[in-house]
Amino acid sequence: MSTAMEGRSTSPMRSTCSPISFPAGRRRHCPSPIAEPWRGRRPPTVPVSAFALDDYYDDETDDDRRGAVVAMRPVLVMVIVTIFSGAIFAQVENPANGHFYFVSDVREPIDESRLLAAHVGGVLVAVNDADEQQWIADLLLGLSHSYWLGLSDELEEGVFLWDSGEPFDYQNWQAGEPDNGNGAAPEDAARMGISSGRSWYDVSVLSSLNRPIIEYLEAPTPPVSDLEALPGIRSVTLSWQNPILYDAIDIFRQGGLIATIGGSSTEYFDPNASIPNGVYWVIGKVAQSPAVPALVFSQAIDPNYILNIPEAIVAEGESVQVSVTMTHTEPAWGWSYGICHDGGELELLSVDMGSGTAISGWGGQGPAFYAVQILPGGFAVGVIVDFDHPAMAMSERELDIATYQGLVAAPIESPLNFCATLGSPPVAVTVVSPTSQSHLPLLSDGSVEIRRREFIRADCNGDGSHDIADPLFLASYLFISGEGPPCRAACDANSDLAVDVSDVIYSLAHLFSGGSAPAAPYPLCGPEPTVSLDCASPSSCP
Repeated sequence: MSTAMEGRSTSPMRSTCSPISFPAGRRRHCPSPIAEPWRGRRPPTVPVSAFALDDYYDDETDDDRRGAVVAMRPVLVMVIVTIFSGAIFAQVENPANGHFYFVSDVREPIDESRLLAAHVGGVLVAVNDADEQQWIADLLLGLSHSYWLGLSDELEEGVFLWDSGEPFDYQNWQAGEPDNGNGAAPEDAARMGISSGRSWYDVSVLSSLNRPIIEYLEAPTPPVSDLEALPGIRSVTLSWQNPILYDAIDIFRQGGLIATIGGSSTEYFDPNASIPNGVYWVIGKVAQSPAVPALVFSQAIDPNYILNIPEAIVAEGESVQVSVTMTHTEPAWGWSYGICHDGGELELLSVDMGSGTAISGWGGQGPAFYAVQILPGGFAVGVIVDFDHPAMAMSERELDIATYQGLVAAPIESPLNFCATLGSPPVAVTVVSPTSQSHLPLLSDGSVEIRRREFIRADCNGDGSHDIADPLFLASYLFISGEGPPCRAACDANSDLAVDVSDVIYSLAHLFSGGSAPAAPYPLCGPEPTVSLDCASPSSCP
C-alpha cells in the first residue's frame, strides 16, 4: 500500500486524475493510489488523531467562496502568526466499522490533503451510511470547522465518486446542494459543513481550504509528539519527540517532500522556509504500516518588515511616551500587533496614533481602519491602510505612541514585548503585504527603565557639579526668564521645598562664605530623602 503511494509522494494526486488528462469525450474515474485495497469492503475503524492547531484563516460560512472572502480581509482577520503545535491528540476507533480516522486541525487545499492522505497510507474520508455520518458528526461535536470529504465530480459534472473507490450509495447534502457554484465557478470537491448534522456542500477545488479527515484500513503508526516550530529569518526549526523508533521520518512543507531523515531524529532545520507562511508535516514511518502525520503551521521571519519598541527612561511616578515604529523595505497594506507589559510595574495611560500611521492612507490621509484595544497587561492595534493602496516603504514609520507611568520603586527595567496573546480572539503580530499575505516581521522588543529621582542638590544647571554657574543659572531663571532647570529639586539648595532667591543666597554662602553645605543628596548623586520637588532625569545623574 505505502509503496504504491511513495512513487507519487511529491506531486498532487489530482495531477494524474484531471479531466484534461484524457481525450475529449472520454470519461473515467481515476481512484486514489490506495483505493484498490478498499474495493468491496468497508475499512476498519481507527483512532481519530486530532491536532488542535490554530491556522491563519478563520472558517468561512457554509456557503462561502474563499476567493471572495480573502480580498475583503487583509488585516481584520488579525492573523495569528505565532507558532502553533499540536495541542490535542486523540485516537478514536469507530466500533461499527473498525476504521481508523485522523482529524487534522490545519486547513489545506484539497490536493495537499489528498497527497497527505496518500503518503500516510489512507484516503480522505468516505461516508457510506447514516450511522457512519452520525458517528463522525458526534466526533466533531463542538468543533466549528469544515472538513474535506474524499468526494468529487471532477471527471464528470454531477457524477460524484469517492477517492477510495467505494460505491457512492449514501449522501447527506445540505438543501440546495450540490449547486456547482450556481454557475459562477465550478465546484468539484465536497466538504462537511459546520452544522450539527454535518451536511455536505460542493466547493471549489482551486480556492477552498478545509481540514482533512483521513481514513485508514488498519491501525496506523503513532505520530511524533510535541511538534513545535521556531521561526528564524527566512528559516524555521522544527522539533518534536518520538514515542517509538521509526525507520525514517519524512518532512513536508506546503504539500511537498523536502527531506527524509533518520528515524531517531527529533529536529529539522529548514533554511528555505516559506514566506509568508507554510504548513509542515512530520511523518514517522515504520515498514509498510500506515502513519499518522503531525502538522504544524509556521512562518519564517520576513526581514523586509521590522517592528521596534525603543528603550525609554522614566522617573518614579512620572510618565513617558514610547513610540512604536516600523521599518519596511516593502509596501504594507496593514498591520496588527500587541505589546505586553507588567501591570505591577507600569501603568498604560493612553495609546495614540503615530505620525506614520496618520499619513499612511492614500494621498497622506489617515488609514481606512484603525482600532486600539487597551487591555489588562497591554494593548493591541489593528490597521488597514487603504482598501486600494498600500503604505509605501519607509525607513522609520511611527505607528503608535504609548504613554506609560512607572509604579514601583526604582531602579528597575520593565520589559515591553511584542505579543500575540491580547484580545479575544488574540490579535496577531503581523504585517500584510499588497498581495493580502501575512508576514511575520522581525521584532525588536523594548523596555521602560524606572529610575529614582536622583540629583545633586544645588547643581541647578544639571552639569554634575556645584559651582558659581549654579546660582547664576537659578537667578537667570527666576528674574530674567532664563532657561528652566532640568530638575527643580536640585535647585532647592536650602531644602525648604521651594525654589526662590533664598536658594541663590544659600548656594553663594556655601561656595564663598563658609556657609553650611547643602543637605543630601550632596555632593554626589542620590535620591531625595524627603518629599521632593519635580525632577525629571537630569543628565548629571544616571
